[in-house]
Amino acid sequence: MIAAYLINPSKDTYTIDELSTIYLGEFASEQISRGGVLVLHDSVDGKKRELNKEKLLSGVKQYLEDEDKPYNILVDATDPVGCSKGVYELDCCMVDATVADMIIQYAIFDDVIYG
Repeated sequence: MIAAYLINPSKDTYTIDELSTIYLGEFASEQISRGGVLVLHDSVDGKKRELNKEKLLSGVKQYLEDEDKPYNILVDATDPVGCSKGVYELDCCMVDATVADMIIQYAIFDDVIYG
């Protein structure tokens, strides 16, 4: 089991009660995208690992580069007429629990350790 706490450079760690006073968004994704950091506490090995925006983007990149990924999560962007724009966009509907887990593992371990 992993517990997450938001941290801020001005203070080491916030407790769950203190999180309500540091509202960066309702979801973890909002906390990270707005400059917050999640500290993940691993109950198996007791280590703490930080997840921030840069690490999350690195995890997405590593997932996309993985030749053994379950499936592609990019879609060809199209204009209103349906013609290709020649760029790819992340299709969030394709990010299921398996893909999200792999992205987070890449972000904090630089590899898929579990699963």
